[in-house]
This record gives sequence, structure tokens and C-alpha cells, in this order.
Amino acid sequence: MERVVAVQLIGCEAPFTDEVLGSLLEHLCKGQVRVIIDRDTVHGPSHLSSAFMHAARAILSGRSRAREPSMEVLRWLSGSHQLVEGLKKASPGPNSRSILICTAPDDWPMEGDGSVLPIVKVVEGGPVGIKGLAPITSGSDVQVWGGMKASKLLEVGSEGTEEQMEMALLELVAFTDLV
Repeated sequence: MERVVAVQLIGCEAPFTDEVLGSLLEHLCKGQVRVIIDRDTVHGPSHLSSAFMHAARAILSGRSRAREPSMEVLRWLSGSHQLVEGLKKASPGPNSRSILICTAPDDWPMEGDGSVLPIVKVVEGGPVGIKGLAPITSGSDVQVWGGMKASKLLEVGSEGTEEQMEMALLELVAFTDLV
């Protein structure tokens, strides 16, 4: 079974506030799982895919610490045991320069979603007409993923290659519930 998480890159032209978040959520399709993330906290597609897989496992087994699937994804993405800490680390805030809007199918998670990594697919577009936000096209200089910046923000260290930092983040996600 192939499951896809669609990702849109959106630029923040003004501080990302609760008002902007509210407008954004009104514009997004209802019935889908929507996760709004500060771009700088996502190292790459495997980091995001792993967070979705682990969140699905927790939800399906009844071990979820959040009521909303989107909040559980943020917790796993940040490698946090505490929901509040995960939200603080991965949610957009006033200093966010760009955000990722991630959407999963409306039936996510369903049986099997916790056993396979979903495919992360970057798609063009995004909501328009929201004051302070603008979709970023693939031809821009802005990179979709936070890369090494994510490693620093999520406190896994800053030594090593890009691949070593990515592996450290994947371990952080995987070990989130072991402690």
C-alpha cells in the first residue's frame, strides 16, 4: 500500500502569528491531516517520513500522547517526549522564514501506516491570498528542507557530514518513546 505525504513550501513575508495560522487552516482542505511545520526543523524527506511513520504507530497502538494526529507528528519530528516541547521546537513562530504544509490522506493513519515509511512528495502551489504568506516555486533559491539547521535546532549536535546529521535525527525520532 503506497501512502503519500504531500509537502508545500510557503514563505513567511511577515511574522507567523496565531492569526496567520487561523487564516491558513481556513484555506486548507478539510478532511485531511494537515501538519504545519517550521521548515528549519525538518532535515529532509526521510526525517519527515519517519516522524509520520512513528506517529502512526503510536496512534494505532493507543500510545499517542496527543489527541490530534498532526500534533503527534510534530512531537515525533522534534524527538520530544512532551507534546508542549515538541510544539515549541517544530511549530512555526514569529521568526519563521518559511513553513512546510504537510497533508496526509484523510484516513491516515490506518492499519499498515505504522509499518512502512510514507512517500514524501513536494508539490507546487499552496494557499494564496493569506496576508504574510506566499507559496515558493521550485525555481526559487529557497531550499525545501532545513538540512543542517534542523540538526542544530533539534539539538543533535553540529559535527559531521550532512548524512551523519540526518542519521542522528532519525535516531532521535526512533528513540523518542524509549526513554
